[in-house]
This record gives sequence, structure tokens and C-alpha cells, in this order.
Amino acid sequence: MTTTDTPPVAVGDPPAPPESQHSRRAPSVWPHRLVRLASVVGAVVLWQLLTANDVRLGLRFDTLPTVTEITAALVNRLGTPEYWLDLGQSLIRILTGFGIAAVVGVITGILLGRTAW
Repeated sequence: MTTTDTPPVAVGDPPAPPESQHSRRAPSVWPHRLVRLASVVGAVVLWQLLTANDVRLGLRFDTLPTVTEITAALVNRLGTPEYWLDLGQSLIRILTGFGIAAVVGVITGILLGRTAW
């Protein structure tokens, strides 16, 4: 005969929640996400202000396009077939480079793993 340390449970009783659920709460991830979002928004706003006012501080912001000019150019370019052709060709180059690097890396790893030194 086997004995158990747990008391018998009546049919229909709900299971008791574990004690750890009530003693600890998971930390919220929202403060971290808000800091990340605020830093990106702040950088874009700073870029817009510096380029719109033609500021020269070590970097010549008067030669760079503003955020609004870039956005307008992107919206105009999205509808053209040249954009999609350029995007496809860029993806082919990126994936080809990644594929070559993966093959060379795997072969190199196997050869290094099989050598004694």
C-alpha cells in the first residue's frame, strides 16, 4: 500500500492557487518600452529641428534632408515599379551574402571541430 502526503480533495472543490502567484507580481515591461519609444521619437524630433534650421555643429545639418522631406520622397517612391525592383534586387544581394556566409561559417566550424589542434 502507498501513502501520500497530500490531504484528500473532495470532488467539486476548486484547486488551491499556488502561493507564489500572490506573493510576487511580474515586473511590467511598459516602462522599458516607453523609454525606448521616447528615445527614438526624441532622436527623430532632434534630427528634424537640426536639419530644418540648417545647424552646423561638427556635422553640417544644412546638407542633410529633413524628416518631412524623406517621408514625402518615400511616399512618392512607394507607388513606382522602380522601388519594388530596387527592393527585390537589394533583398537578393542580402540573402545571397547571408547564404554564402552561412555555408562558409558552417564548413569552417565543422573543419575546426574535427581538427585536433
